[in-house]
Amino acid sequence: MRCDCAIVPKKPGDRVKTDRRDALKLARSHRFGDLTAVWVPDEGSEALRDLVWTREAAKQDQLRARHRLTKFLLRTGRRPPLGVKAWTERHAEWLQQVR
Repeated sequence: MRCDCAIVPKKPGDRVKTDRRDALKLARSHRFGDLTAVWVPDEGSEALRDLVWTREAAKQDQLRARHRLTKFLLRTGRRPPLGVKAWTERHAEWLQQVR
């Protein structure tokens, strides 16, 4: 499968890999404007990306845990009182009373 988003364009039959040949190809590509610009993130951007990724993972874990608890309570016949919406403060109070 061929990717059209290659950063360094190659000819189909060009399979020999040497540093000298790569350097010449890069220089040629740079002259003709065939290279795709890339952004290298700095340390702050990487830290923010890690923080966002960690938060999303934690939110997914929280959702899975809530689903597991809800299913367990339903299997054991425990249902919140009428008018108590799931995962509100009143729901948390009801959960504290469940034994």
